[in-house]
This record gives sequence, structure tokens and C-alpha cells, in this order.
Amino acid sequence: MKAHSTDCLLAKTAQLLNKIQKSGQWNGAFYSNYLVFLFNHLSELERAKRLYYSHDKASLDVFYWRQEYLILSSVFPKGSWPVSIDFVPFTQEEWHALEEKAKTLSASDISASYLLDIIDTWLLEAYALPGICEAQAGDIVLDCGAYTGNTSIYFSQKIGATGHVYGFEPSEDIFTRYAAHVANYDNITPFHTAVSNVTGHISFSADNAPDSHITDAGKKVPSIAIDDFVTNTNLPKVNFIKMDIEGAEEAALNGARNTIKKYRPHMAISIYHKNEDIYTLPALIHSIYPGYTFYLRHYSNEIYETVLYCQPSDTCPETLVQNNVPEEYTELYAAISMFSKAVTVFDTWQCNYLLKKKDDDFIELQKKHIETLDTLKKYMETNALLKKKLLKLHTR
Repeated sequence: MKAHSTDCLLAKTAQLLNKIQKSGQWNGAFYSNYLVFLFNHLSELERAKRLYYSHDKASLDVFYWRQEYLILSSVFPKGSWPVSIDFVPFTQEEWHALEEKAKTLSASDISASYLLDIIDTWLLEAYALPGICEAQAGDIVLDCGAYTGNTSIYFSQKIGATGHVYGFEPSEDIFTRYAAHVANYDNITPFHTAVSNVTGHISFSADNAPDSHITDAGKKVPSIAIDDFVTNTNLPKVNFIKMDIEGAEEAALNGARNTIKKYRPHMAISIYHKNEDIYTLPALIHSIYPGYTFYLRHYSNEIYETVLYCQPSDTCPETLVQNNVPEEYTELYAAISMFSKAVTVFDTWQCNYLLKKKDDDFIELQKKHIETLDTLKKYMETNALLKKKLLKLHTR
């Protein structure tokens, strides 16, 4: 399959629209809700691509595929797309083979109520990126959105007798099935509660479906913030956090700020429930702890089941400062922060330039772009020296 480059997102979108026009199915009334979203948030999407995904070709493939899929599916019925996409996570034939294989699985460990759950958990192992982000023996795992228990049992097998899984499921009926399913596992403790940024109660659409979710109008269910749970349970550590909680990931991450800062867990976060998740969630995690490296992978033949893997590092500038590294190394953190701001200015300028916005705001951005070039030059000069110092520090 053809891999994507780090081309500008606007250019990639223009190429797709050009292909649609040439297909003869551009009827003069072409309108895409997602295309409107993309243009309104082009700067944020481009920045996320550059900062969080450009280091990994597989992540870029998923990133671009999602944009193309969302544009096409918001206009054309499935199966009637006028153009093909260069990269697809799974062909229809590959996915059909997975469905047939999933139907044949039969074991006490497997809850057979939802075929996609079986495929993602047991066949594709969607909450593990081998060698980069996965639960290991002895880990403490928080399974947020445990559903009927497949993922909790999967983690239970990974971590062994010395680890423990704490699973959270807010739907009362589904929780009853979940608790029964994991009753014989000593290293799994189920909790009937939602995970959010507050501890108390929240409204929840309790329709017993896999996509039951937090809503403004619904049944009141208990909720817990991860920070409160870790404190109240006296957990000695948190090694891995999995979240698939139907759009409540941002709130739950905000409720886990202290846990993320203190324990720097590996995380596998669903990132497909809201269009903006692909840039807001990594930005939020980065703001909590800037030492994470991010990876995108996708586990279905539809738009759902995109996972953001978060791999922590103990050598990011903030950690070095926290660990009482000599004060001179705080310059590195300042330099990287400066670089991040410079990239943001450049992205905004580039998008405006390509859209040919020549108003007063554009003129101001053009001035900032010139300043950005000077900033980048200073950053490169500073960073080269600091990198040498940092390497010297780590080889003592």
C-alpha cells in the first residue's frame, strides 16, 4: 500500500477533491460537513500532524486516511465512492475473514455479545503496540470502558498474578454481565462507575449498547476521577491506562492529571468519537506531561476504532528538571517550548497563505512568520549546544 508523506493537509485535501471532480460525480451541489470542519480547524490538524504524528509513517497513514474517509463518507453512500483511497487499514476481504474467524472463537474468556469487541481484543489486540505501548507482567492497569469484560481478561492474562486490573463500566445492565464474566479472576476488580473529571454522579445514556455514553439528559450513574480513585485505593503505581469511553476521554484525562504526571503510565486512548479528538487529546496529554511520544493505529474497516498510543519517556526536559538536574538544562525545556510556539505560528501562516487570505490578519501573520524564522534559527543554534551537554550528562 502506498504510504503518505508529510505533505500539507490542505494540499492532500485538494488532491482528493480534484480526483472527485475528475470522476464526473461532482454534481455542482457538493457539500461535506466534515470538509467544513477540516477547513475551520486546518491549523490545529496540521499542527497535530507535525508535532505528534510525523515521526511515524504508520501514524501518518492513519491520520490522512481518517481525513479522506470522513470527507468521502459525509457525501457519498458507503460502497458508492467515486474514487479510491491509496491507503486503507483493512480491505473488505481482510475484514470479512476476521469476522468469520471471530465467529469460530469459543472460550470461557470470550464474551461473544459483540463481534467487533472480539476482533479488536483477541484477534487484533488493539490495546497493545508491541515493544512500544503494552501492558506487561506485574502492571497495574485501569480499564476504562470495560464493557462485558473482554479487555479486562485480555489485560489479566498479560499482567499475570503479580499485576491487577481495575475495570470501570457505568451501564448497570452491562456491568452485571461484566462482573459475572470476570468473577473467577483474582486479578480483576470491577467497578460500576463512569470515569470522568469529577467524582460524584453524571448523566449517562444507559441503553445497554456498546456505545452508551455520557449525555446531558440520561440516567444518573456514579462517576470517579482517576486521581481520586488512585488516592482512595492507595494504589502504589499505575502502569497502563486504556480508555474507550464514547467521547468522555477528554474529561477522564483531565481527571487523571496527577496520576499521569506522577506515574507516567503507558496509555491506549480511543481517539475517534469526536472529530477534534485527533488533535485535542494528544495536545491535552502533552500539556500534562510533555514526555510522551504518540502513535496512531486503526482497527476496523469503518471510521471507528482508532487508538492513540502514548509512550512515556523519563528523559523529557520537565522530568530532568524535576529530578534535580543542574539548572543549566532547564534551557532545553525553554528552547523546546519556544520551538513549539514557533511551529504554531508557522502553521497558521502557511494555511492562510495557501487559502490566499491577504487581509490585515494575514499581513500580521506574515510579520510573525519572519519572526518565526529568526526564532527557529536561534532554537537550532541553542539546541545543538544543549544536545551535546545532555548527551554528556547521560554518559557520566
